[in-house]
Amino acid sequence: MIDEEFEEMRADAHKWMQDTNRKLIENWCKEAKYTRPVGYFNDLHGTMTIYAEYPGYLIGRAGVHIYKFKESLKEEFHRDYEIKFVEIRGEIVNCKEETKCHTNPKNSNSLKPKTADEN
Repeated sequence: MIDEEFEEMRADAHKWMQDTNRKLIENWCKEAKYTRPVGYFNDLHGTMTIYAEYPGYLIGRAGVHIYKFKESLKEEFHRDYEIKFVEIRGEIVNCKEETKCHTNPKNSNSLKPKTADEN
């Protein structure tokens, strides 16, 4: 019984974190006027990896967008995050929303980081 309650609480906390990550990333994309699909992976240890076709738009001139995003993460989760970017080509699969796609890229077969030969 205690194990079931713990698992339910854990599932609720995980869903809250996913929803919060999605909301923060959507707001970040709106502010940066970025309409391409974005994927992310939060390792829960202070590093968030962002998968995007044009990560420079999300970073912004002189890093203005990334600084605001890091501040919103700090406000929400009370910790400093390191943000890493992976440039991808193609579409992110398993999308549930039409304009923005937020998936766990580790489960996606279509994410293909650029190799040195493709740059």
